[in-house]
Amino acid sequence: MPKKLFKLPINLEIERLKRIYKPTLESFQDNSVELQNNFYKLVLPSLANPRVVKEISNIPRYFCLFESCKAAQKSFASKQKYVQHLQIQHDQELPKGGSFISPNDKSTQPGGFCCSNCGHHYCRREHLNNHIKTNVHSKNASVMHENPLVLKEIEVEKRLAIEYYPIDSKKVNINENDSVEPKEPYLRSSKENLNDNLVKKEDKLPISKKSNFVSEKVNSFVQKLTSYVSMMTQDSKSNSVPIKSKVKKRSLMSSGLSDDNDDDCIPTKESREDSYIDREDEILINVLTKWEKSNKF
Repeated sequence: MPKKLFKLPINLEIERLKRIYKPTLESFQDNSVELQNNFYKLVLPSLANPRVVKEISNIPRYFCLFESCKAAQKSFASKQKYVQHLQIQHDQELPKGGSFISPNDKSTQPGGFCCSNCGHHYCRREHLNNHIKTNVHSKNASVMHENPLVLKEIEVEKRLAIEYYPIDSKKVNINENDSVEPKEPYLRSSKENLNDNLVKKEDKLPISKKSNFVSEKVNSFVQKLTSYVSMMTQDSKSNSVPIKSKVKKRSLMSSGLSDDNDDDCIPTKESREDSYIDREDEILINVLTKWEKSNKF
């Protein structure tokens, strides 16, 4: 007859396990209260009360009480498999990755195991041992707790940091360096941009075409200006057409005026020419002022 083992009530078993693990948890320096509560509330109840699932087997199973696993109803046949699951899947939610629960179990550890030759990562030591036995390139490999490829990158970065030592920004005097002095923003006008573009375009031209380039620009401007002036003069002439009076001109004899006042009444040819020149000058001045305001050039 097999001996019957005495089993404590669940609450007493939880208190017993808590007294066992509490000194170990208090010895950890960098340990948050949240991680300790996860262990006390989610791990200890499962260790103290394994349950039987008749659909699977008659052996008591350990259920994972974390939210992601509880929804999927994950359970494990042995305490070792359950602790390995905690160290692999929930290592970020437990103090020291859960390695203190079964310190003598070396089959798993937080962070897993890596091959020293290819850097392949495994969560269980037995899986890495199978990799070393079955692969030709890993026959002489060893078990590493850190990825060798990452270690090589760190060594290269350290070597480059020694060869190309960075300049300390605190030792740089800003007042002695003109290149780093703050400068006020300067907005260029459209005329300055236009002049710079013309100068750059002229510099790109060969020597034989530079003189023609300037003369062409000047000639085009003069042609546009003359055409604009002629157009304005035609408009002014068309608007100032004299209206013929239907009243017949009176003769000098009927009006009673003498020949001495002919110069005052009838404009001479010279006075008409002067008035026409003054009108053309006024039109030209108006055209030039409009041209300058439009900033066409």
